[in-house]
Amino acid sequence: MQGSKVIETFGESVQIIAEELMKNEELCKLLFYADGPLDGKPNVVDKYRNIMDSHIIINTEVPLGGSEGSYILITVNAFDRNATNTETMDVEIYVDILTPTNEWRYGRPGLRSFAIAGMVTEAFENIDLKGVGRLHFEGGSLAVTGDSLSGYTLRFVNYVLGT
Repeated sequence: MQGSKVIETFGESVQIIAEELMKNEELCKLLFYADGPLDGKPNVVDKYRNIMDSHIIINTEVPLGGSEGSYILITVNAFDRNATNTETMDVEIYVDILTPTNEWRYGRPGLRSFAIAGMVTEAFENIDLKGVGRLHFEGGSLAVTGDSLSGYTLRFVNYVLGT
């Protein structure tokens, strides 16, 4: 596949990732409900209306003043020509997990941002993207957007470091 054709598949790939994440009901609850414990909260109905583009965002900006809850932003951060395989490119996908700073605790042992990060990482184990291949977790770093939202940026790549 030519490089230009691979690049064209990135938008499709990001959409596939978002749809895979929406399959996890507990993840959808963590994103949608901003207040307290999740036990007893109903499942999120109409996920495309209530989750896609409002909590799972295929963009680089959090919709400030938008809906309450946590956010996942999915972006293709970098893509480079692969010198040994013309069928794919070396790709980095960043997943920002942003949670209201006053809602990091959610009624269970652990913290909301880490619970979301674990579920996102697990979802990536099931995804094989056309023109990209399998993505592997490479690492994460702190993400702070101001006084009200903070969390982590997860990095997923389709190559193995050092090769």
